[in-house]
Amino acid sequence: MAKVLFTTLGSLGDLHPPMGVALEMQRRGHDVTLAVSEYYRNYVETAGLKFHPVRPNIEPHNKIILRSVLEPIQGARVLHEDYIFPSMPAYYEDLYPLVKNSDLFVSSILGYAAPLLAKTTGTPWVNALLSPMALWSAYEPPVLPPIRGLRFLWHKTPRLNRFILNSIFKSFDSIAEPIHLLREQVGLPRINLYTEGQHSKPLTLCLWSQLFGSPQPDWPSCAKALGFVFYDPKQNLPLSEELEHFLQEGEPPLVFTLGSTMVEDALGHIELFIEAAKRSHHRAVITVGKTFLPKFRPLSHSKLLFVDYAPYEKLFPRASLIIHQGGVGTTAQALKSGIPMIITPSVMDQIDNAVRVRQMGAGSYLLDTELSVETLVHQIQTSLKAVSLQQHCRTLGAKITQENGVLRAAEALEGLLSSR
Repeated sequence: MAKVLFTTLGSLGDLHPPMGVALEMQRRGHDVTLAVSEYYRNYVETAGLKFHPVRPNIEPHNKIILRSVLEPIQGARVLHEDYIFPSMPAYYEDLYPLVKNSDLFVSSILGYAAPLLAKTTGTPWVNALLSPMALWSAYEPPVLPPIRGLRFLWHKTPRLNRFILNSIFKSFDSIAEPIHLLREQVGLPRINLYTEGQHSKPLTLCLWSQLFGSPQPDWPSCAKALGFVFYDPKQNLPLSEELEHFLQEGEPPLVFTLGSTMVEDALGHIELFIEAAKRSHHRAVITVGKTFLPKFRPLSHSKLLFVDYAPYEKLFPRASLIIHQGGVGTTAQALKSGIPMIITPSVMDQIDNAVRVRQMGAGSYLLDTELSVETLVHQIQTSLKAVSLQQHCRTLGAKITQENGVLRAAEALEGLLSSR
């Protein structure tokens, strides 16, 4: 039995995959601890895992914070400059004794102090990435919101792509001083945080399907795409009686959802979804979160149902079409369901995920500059008429279901433990 520490920062979309792997490692007999924000204590302990709090203790439902970090152009910079980079000394301090007393620790993309912890403690480290853009490939450059007009880069030379990516790294380096100072304090030199030391060796877990992001010539040799990890503590719960009744009473509905984070401040999107559902003349389910459920639930009728939440694994396969924001967790569940999708991306990795979905032939997307009731209704009608799209999505869903990313990730971690 090994002592294995998992740690991650971010929303539920960032938390669920490592939780899934952590629970699988615990099932295999290992002593597992999950170190995340205090806000998730009950969530983690209820799932049966040992919990340890680490900073930053960012309130996940704070609308002021959400609006600043989910702003399409500057959101990623604000997230790093105001919250992630300044908190890394505290994150390092909180994790150091845990890492030192572990046989292995697994971190995520925002844990910039993880390479320092590996060097100062000598504990084996694995970085677990959730989306292909985190590898910053010049052969398949990420489509980022601030430079989304440069989607043509996918068809240009890797040399030009690398130059542009390095320019982005350089602009972000100016706000990374807290990390540089921390490195100096522990006796390590300054480095490019985005190109040096962020990939754990000999193993970097890539928790996505190769159908979604296939290996590129400049991927580090330690990067292994093992398949999506599907975990939701409510996935084994039945759908509510109200939702089950609605699904049984008519044709498969459109399903509109904005994931676990954007839905907290999404009044405009919800109203757009309502109007699109009305004009498309199709039955629809719209997830609105706990915040907006009291406002919209009284408006439910025989063709439109508002719910705060429903486990995607149960709901998505019973939809005719899935319209969502493009977070990698929601995208993975939609792919697995075998149902076509329309993505309405705006921030972080959402546009990159949307581009990948379209390249896979699993759906389409509308950028926020293109999104309106009219364009969304047109895309809904087009998607529902595309028989070949529906058949292709079913084939992709079957393949992704068979990959079983959580088992492959646990086996890779155990292989690393046994080799040491």
